[in-house]
Amino acid sequence: MACTRAELNTGTVLVLRALSPYAEKPDEQGVAALTDELLSHGELLLGHVAHLQAAAPALTDWHTLTTTGPQDHPDGNWNHTRALARTLRTLHRILGIGIPAPTDHHPEPPRNPTTTGTGTSVTTGTGTHGAQGRAGA
Repeated sequence: MACTRAELNTGTVLVLRALSPYAEKPDEQGVAALTDELLSHGELLLGHVAHLQAAAPALTDWHTLTTTGPQDHPDGNWNHTRALARTLRTLHRILGIGIPAPTDHHPEPPRNPTTTGTGTSVTTGTGTHGAQGRAGA
């Protein structure tokens, strides 16, 4: 039986929470709860991807992460949680369900160069170039 859309959506939310910027890291109890949810979601996905050759590297990563656990480091639990999330993101992609990168999750508003005033120039090591770029380029 295939994963339901709701199960995949739940997994997407979990992955995006774990891959949020470090400044949005939950407290230790929140990290532990998120890790448990990621592990449960991973167990759900395993049966759906185990037979797929494309999943083999991610399944190896999953096995390593679930058998070794977090490293003894101040951010070890959080880094482990994020590694689980990256592996689940890969498994979702293999199933054809893309998860946006965290930067896609919190997009910046579009910029219109014609209305940004003096903010359209960029200084590089070779000079200043306006919004149109280098002359002759």
